[in-house]
Amino acid sequence: MDKLLTESLERRLLLHAPDLVVIDVDCSPGIYLPGDAFTYQVTAANLSTDTPTGQYFIEARLSLDQHWSADDMIVDEFAGTALSPQGQATMSGVATVPNVPSGNYFLLVRVDSRDQVEEEDEGNNIGMCDDMIVVNNPGGVPVPQPPGVPLPAPSPVLFPGDFNNDGTDDLLALDPDTGVVETWIIRDGVRVGVVPMGRSDPFTATLAGVGDFNGDGTDDVLWTFPDSSFVGFWPVNNGTSIGFIGLGLADFNEHEVAGVGDFNGDNHDDVLWLDRSTGQVLTWLVNSSVVQGATGIALLDLRDAELSLIGDFNGDGTDDLAVLNHPTNTIGVLLVSNGSAYAFNTLGVNSLLVNRVLHTGDFNGDGTDDILWGDYNTGRVYTWLLVDGHVATITELGGMSFFQFASRSVGDFNGDGTDDILWQDLRDNTLFTWLLQNGVAVASTTLVVGMP
Repeated sequence: MDKLLTESLERRLLLHAPDLVVIDVDCSPGIYLPGDAFTYQVTAANLSTDTPTGQYFIEARLSLDQHWSADDMIVDEFAGTALSPQGQATMSGVATVPNVPSGNYFLLVRVDSRDQVEEEDEGNNIGMCDDMIVVNNPGGVPVPQPPGVPLPAPSPVLFPGDFNNDGTDDLLALDPDTGVVETWIIRDGVRVGVVPMGRSDPFTATLAGVGDFNGDGTDDVLWTFPDSSFVGFWPVNNGTSIGFIGLGLADFNEHEVAGVGDFNGDNHDDVLWLDRSTGQVLTWLVNSSVVQGATGIALLDLRDAELSLIGDFNGDGTDDLAVLNHPTNTIGVLLVSNGSAYAFNTLGVNSLLVNRVLHTGDFNGDGTDDILWGDYNTGRVYTWLLVDGHVATITELGGMSFFQFASRSVGDFNGDGTDDILWQDLRDNTLFTWLLQNGVAVASTTLVVGMP
């Protein structure tokens, strides 16, 4: 038996919860073109004396570094073989090389990738092949950094919102190191001014969202303080915070802020919460800066379902929830009224291995939010335009290399009533927009050249 497995078993004989680990990953070294397939093997083990219940999945990704992250490209996923107590199994997978830039990539493999098995230790599920996967993509963009150096994290943190009540979305820019917050005033798709908004404590405060919590037509800034269980917001006027208003206390050991939206149609944004232990989705209903009550919206099976986006998908003036189901590759919407879900509509099927839901926004100006997709294999960018909670049209917007460009946010950056797309060039940190009309990109503007 493998020495690592033997030593781990000796240490963990008394465990009473499954503990799944990756013992070894073997892959086929070589030079591959996009679309080529290669085989790999993963040996997984259960280090405990307990038997895992239910199905678990194994996922493989190509990575520029040796760390599992959202920037890595998913290349394969399959259902794992049952693992007996203190047993192990070797399984084979077939990975398809996506349309990524030429370069050397690490093959990372994770057991129980969907976190369906409650384990003794959730931090030891990832393994790596010792051989590099070399991609030759003559038509692709060269890797910006040498192999092993990850792309720079986007900085600053950006949130769209109308912070001066002029009908055009601006950008909140937070420096995560210093806690300094600015309002970038935008007109006609161009940054025309910078206004100091305030300063937060980067060690205790977490920027949780943006919304109009006092009903004055200007977006405010939601903060959480997990160490003290406190939740509150900055009311904003003309791009500057004018105080702090507390909303209440929350248990951050099990709950997390899942987003902001108007879930009862009273023109005040509310706070959406997710209970990670039960899958319960609930909301704090806010009116005139006060939480008027808490309601349960829905109960999700977090083993399969992922709460993805918030938007008004049927045009009734109340925000709804988009939910991804990974085993079935489906996306649907929970339609909400008066703070509770009353219906579920399946929108369609899409391969979630290569297609990523980027954002939601009203991309054709009809008052209903739509869904923006990115195909990380081909670089295709497209929208599902929705009417009354169903997909009415699929519209192509263009192509984009997702290893060179990152979709940062969506907002109405020229004040025409249609949401636009904000992109970041990862090579020089330039921000630019795609301005949309009737679901089609009609122009591009440079917002900021070379962010710090």
